[in-house]
Amino acid sequence: MRQNKTFIISNRLPVRIQRTESGLTIQASEGGLATGLSGMLQEKDTVWLGWPGIVPESEEEETEIRERLSPMGLVPLFLSEPELQGFYEGFSNEVLWPICHYQPSYAVFDPANWQMYQDVNQKFADKLAELNPGSLDTIWIHDYQLMLLPQLIREQDARYSIGYFHHIPFPPDEVFRTIPWRDQLLKGLLGADLIAFHTYTDAQHFMNACTHILGLPIEDNCLRNQGRSVFAEVFPMGIDVNKFKKMSLDPAIQKQASELKMIYQHRKLAVSIDRLDYSKGILQRLDAIESLLKEHPEWREKLCSICWSSRPGIMCPNTSSFMMKSTVA
Repeated sequence: MRQNKTFIISNRLPVRIQRTESGLTIQASEGGLATGLSGMLQEKDTVWLGWPGIVPESEEEETEIRERLSPMGLVPLFLSEPELQGFYEGFSNEVLWPICHYQPSYAVFDPANWQMYQDVNQKFADKLAELNPGSLDTIWIHDYQLMLLPQLIREQDARYSIGYFHHIPFPPDEVFRTIPWRDQLLKGLLGADLIAFHTYTDAQHFMNACTHILGLPIEDNCLRNQGRSVFAEVFPMGIDVNKFKKMSLDPAIQKQASELKMIYQHRKLAVSIDRLDYSKGILQRLDAIESLLKEHPEWREKLCSICWSSRPGIMCPNTSSFMMKSTVA
């Protein structure tokens, strides 16, 4: 008897593939989503579908990537450079990212990018159909790059059990309605049975958008859509506590911690680690530290702030050259 499977679908697979002189190397990704869901790959009968993070240079390279990822339970969906530009860099990061982070002034509404977003979401749906999931399998879709996918999969088989997890904020409906294609995006999400958010506020904003924009009725945390019940729930993701506890006990880590304590002895240390992104408020936090030291001079010589960005993100002009800044009064 076939065991029920769990299909995870995200824009990126949880691996980083690089070309080297000796060939392709494959390592675990350091991304937040990959880290948060890494434990699921240890479970039996889990399949993860997503873009592998690289555009193959030949059919041979594409075959190699597919064969090397298969034992890990990973299924690559290959995207071309134009698809990545329109779907990911374009619509996902120039419309959904700024709007969902309350930054509508950064949004760029390009109909061509919207068309590419639709096409790539359909490509994900078609690839899943090739994997032939059973009606009792569970399908988990992750994040804002795939907001149309729940409904596209629902149209393939209405019996699927579909969950969608929105890993970035969901804005108030007054902000979300600035997107010209807001109706299609909301209807895409409503193809899921369960829509998950990190905070109660995000879930409430989503339900308000469905009510005020689509006119759907709400009962508690349940939306009624075309005879189906769609639930919006809150599932905040945390860190792997045991993993970090184990790391903190490593002799090499403890040695580095002792060295830092020696360097910054008698000072309070304020540390911030973020993507280099206009939505993270990096410069504003540094301004806040500066204001603190001006208004409370007694903290001078007692406070050190370090703001570190280890991974470039979606940049805006005034942060594009900012990598690390340290203030010691």
